[in-house]
Amino acid sequence: RFTEMLKERFDWSGPQDGRRSPFDYIPLVIQADPELKPELFELPLEIARPVHLNHPRYPTLTGMGLQWYPIPAVSALDLTIGGLVYTAAPFNGWYADTEVLRDLTDECRYNLLVPIAKALGFDTNAEAPLWKDEVMAILNKAIYYSYKKSKSCNG
Repeated sequence: RFTEMLKERFDWSGPQDGRRSPFDYIPLVIQADPELKPELFELPLEIARPVHLNHPRYPTLTGMGLQWYPIPAVSALDLTIGGLVYTAAPFNGWYADTEVLRDLTDECRYNLLVPIAKALGFDTNAEAPLWKDEVMAILNKAIYYSYKKSKSCNG
């Protein structure tokens, strides 16, 4: 819904380089004063290069073009210090491996567990109940490996 709003209100049609993917960085929308219109700011990729996911023993993952963001950024939070409320106090931290894993595999998120399993050659029918665990373990190792290789923080 947010990307639909960006298109409708800001005429945003995707990344400046014109390449679209499920992992596009969406622009920041900042409204410093309720009396002023919100403004749109695109994040240059040089500032936060994506972490391309790969596994040293499963090159198929590299071929899938999976990637994630180097650092999570949280907005729409107020920071209160000494009774003053700062409404534009962005926060960032680091990703836990399992957080990226869930973002990629949960059915209500990217829902990539089955496509990754099939790409890795796993039998995904009900008769093979441990395929999910095995795929999650491989993907978790790929996430850990990729973040360390990219020198991005994760826990």
